[in-house]
Amino acid sequence: MGNINIALNKPASSSSYLYPYAPQRAVDGSLATANRWLSVTLPAWMSVNLQGVYWIDKWTVANLGAANWPQNYNMNGYKLQSSMDNINWVDRDTVTGNASNSTTRTVAPFKASYVRLYVPGGQGIAANTNFASIAEFQVFQADPTSSYLSGLTISAGTLTPGFVKTTTAYTASVGFETSSITVTPTAEDSRATIKVNGAVVTSGQPSQAVNLNVGQNTITVQVTPYIGDPLNYTITVTRQDSVNLTNMVLKDTANNTIGISPAFTAGTTSYTANVEFGVASATVTPTAESSNAVITINGAVVQSGQASGVISLNAGATTAIPVLVTGYGGASKTYTIQVTRAIPDLYLSRVDLAFSGSRYSGSSSVTMNHTDLNYTANTSTKASSVTVTPYAEMNGVKINVNGQELNSEQASTPIALTGASTVLNLVVTYPNYTGSRNYTITVTRT
Repeated sequence: MGNINIALNKPASSSSYLYPYAPQRAVDGSLATANRWLSVTLPAWMSVNLQGVYWIDKWTVANLGAANWPQNYNMNGYKLQSSMDNINWVDRDTVTGNASNSTTRTVAPFKASYVRLYVPGGQGIAANTNFASIAEFQVFQADPTSSYLSGLTISAGTLTPGFVKTTTAYTASVGFETSSITVTPTAEDSRATIKVNGAVVTSGQPSQAVNLNVGQNTITVQVTPYIGDPLNYTITVTRQDSVNLTNMVLKDTANNTIGISPAFTAGTTSYTANVEFGVASATVTPTAESSNAVITINGAVVQSGQASGVISLNAGATTAIPVLVTGYGGASKTYTIQVTRAIPDLYLSRVDLAFSGSRYSGSSSVTMNHTDLNYTANTSTKASSVTVTPYAEMNGVKINVNGQELNSEQASTPIALTGASTVLNLVVTYPNYTGSRNYTITVTRT
C-alpha cells in the first residue's frame, strides 16, 4: 500500500497555468517532455483532490530534469501542503536549494483529502525563478499501523467476554464497596497513543482511578495508531447498589429492645437472641445503607427504618428470622436472627395439704425443687380426705390435681384417702403450650 500513488489521475487545479500545460498533466503518470504543469507567475500552486481521506507519509516531485530537460530547469524550492476542506492548508514538508531531477521525501504521517504543491516567490526553476514547472506530482498512501490492544485488564471485576483484541465492547460487575477502578490497556503497536476516558495512559500501565457511580458506568479506551484512525474499546462497569444494613433492631410487642449477639455490624450476617417465655412475638426494624435497597423479612417487604410485621415465636423453639436486602442490579445479602424463646416455668414451689377425718384435722406442706418430681407425705390413719393447694413459680399456669384443674394458690375439693397410701398426681401446664411437668405426692396414713 505504501507504494500506491493516490494522486494519479485525480482532479487537479492550480493558481494559474500557461496553456496547454495544465496541472492535470502533472498527475497523469507520464514523464513525456510536454507533459508538465507550467505557471509563469509566483507564488504558484497546484492542488489535487484525492477524492477521499487518506493517510500520507511520502511524496515525490519529478522536476523537468526527469523529463529530459536540462537540470537548470529543475525547481529550487517548494512545499507540500495538505487540507481536509480545500480551504485551510497545513505545511507538511519544505524543499529548498534543490538541484535534483526528482525528490522523494518521507514525512510524518498525516491525514488529508487534498494535497498541493506550493512554490514560493523566487523559488521557481533555476533557469527562470519566476516560473514554476514540474513533470509529475505524486503522493503515497501510508501503510496503516495497528490500532488494536494486545491486552486489557481492570483492577476489580472480570471482563465479559474475555479479552480478544478484535472485540471492542465489554462488561463487568463490581460490588458496592468498589467505588473506583483502574484500567490497564496494552497497545499492540508501541507507537500508538492510548487514552482512558480522555486521559493519556502509558501502554501497559494502569490508568488513573475511574470513579464509579451506582449503576452503569461506561469507560472508553481510545487507541490512536501511529498511522490510521482511532479505535474505541468500551467497558460498561455496573457497580452494584449497597446490600448492607447500617442497623437492625429486634423488639418485643411492648416495644422493648431485645439484645442480639454479637452486637450489630454491617459485615456480620448471623445473630442470635434469647427471650423469656412471656415474649410470644417480636418485630425487626432494619435500616439500609442505600435508599434504593429493597428489604424483605419473612418474604414481606419492609421499609428501611420501619418495623416489620409481628413475627410469632414458638415456646421452647428457635425461630429463624431472615432479613433479605436486594440492591440495584440484583445483588443481595441475607441477615439472619435466630431467636430462641424459653419454655414456660412449670415448676411448683410447694404444695399445702389439709387433712380431715372423723374428729380429726391436720396439715402438711411439701417443698418442691427443680430436680425431683416425686414426693411423699404422712398423715394419721384417722384422716379420710385431703385438700390440695399448689403454689406455682409462674403466673398463668394450670395445675390438674387428680382430675381437678386449679390455678396457683387455689385449693382443691377434698380428695378421698383410701388404703394405706394414696397417690396425688399434679400435672402442671400452660395454655397453648403442649409440654407439661408431672409431679406425684404419695400420702401414707400411719
